[in-house]
Amino acid sequence: VSTQSTGQMKTFPGTLSSKIALLSHLKQLDISTRNIGGTFPTQVGLLTALTRLVIVGNRFTGTFPKQVFGLDGITSFEVGQNLFSGTLPPQISQLSSVVSLHLNHNQFNGTIPTQLGILPNLVDLSLARNRFRGTIPSELFATSNLQHLTLYSNELQGTVPSQIAAATRLTNLELNRNHLFGRLPTSLTGLVDCEVQGFYADDDETILQTNCFVNCPQPSCCVSSTLCPSMDINNLPCTGPYDCLARDPTTHLCVVPVSYTHLTLPTIA
Repeated sequence: VSTQSTGQMKTFPGTLSSKIALLSHLKQLDISTRNIGGTFPTQVGLLTALTRLVIVGNRFTGTFPKQVFGLDGITSFEVGQNLFSGTLPPQISQLSSVVSLHLNHNQFNGTIPTQLGILPNLVDLSLARNRFRGTIPSELFATSNLQHLTLYSNELQGTVPSQIAAATRLTNLELNRNHLFGRLPTSLTGLVDCEVQGFYADDDETILQTNCFVNCPQPSCCVSSTLCPSMDINNLPCTGPYDCLARDPTTHLCVVPVSYTHLTLPTIA
């Protein structure tokens, strides 16, 4: 089932009926940007032939049904830009065929499930613009095919796991607008294919760097974003409104970040 069409976009304000479960041989469900609201039917979890689920840009609310996370044949799982909330259930580990997993721009909370690291085919993971808290799980980088990881605009804290070195195919990394701090793993020097991304700002929004790292794998990253292919431009150590009170003249490392004086950060020898 797809509501995509040429010409004028069709919208279907209302809810998605639980009778969709009668379409037992359905392989693709694409109802993007159709102004559909209410809760998402748990009965979709009965569609075991489903390989593609795309419901981006609607008004679905409430917790996302754990039964749907159990559909192990889905390769494209895109539920971003809705109003889903709650934590992600352990059933997410059953998405063994998923290649693209987009849960971005919702209100999911809790910690990022470590089970995401056992999804063998996962290439593109977006959890951006939610309310995830806690640390970035090191298990996340155990999936060898991961190429795109976007975690920006959450409430993540702590340091970046050194295990990121295991994600050798990673080419796009976005961690901006969290509360990460400390030393960046030296393994990031190996991510030479990582793209420098844009700011992802709304037109009426001023970007604030809310991470504060005290080093960068390449010292030149601290003074020139064009020489920093290993991380998002927003994570350049202590720049912009979070500028340093002092910076080492040789390494360019931040000695005392203005807005992070309450944290215990490594000092420069």
